[in-house]
Amino acid sequence: RSVPYYHEALKLSVDFALSHLADGDKVIDLGSSTANTLISLYTQSLVDLRLIGIDNSIFMIEQAQKKIRAYDADIELIHG
Repeated sequence: RSVPYYHEALKLSVDFALSHLADGDKVIDLGSSTANTLISLYTQSLVDLRLIGIDNSIFMIEQAQKKIRAYDADIELIHG
């Protein structure tokens, strides 16, 4: 339940992705969990991205949906 340096790894991943993404690009997060990466991309991106999260846990999808609604983010979630 605890990942060492999780927040640092998330920041590095998001910063790297944002430096390579352009308007209209699609990001698919496999194993999106509670959508932290996608929400970070959504809140920090200066371009319009299509964000999709896929997770095999319905509980994680439900938690992610709550967070996405709180941010009023345009993120698609798929249970699979």
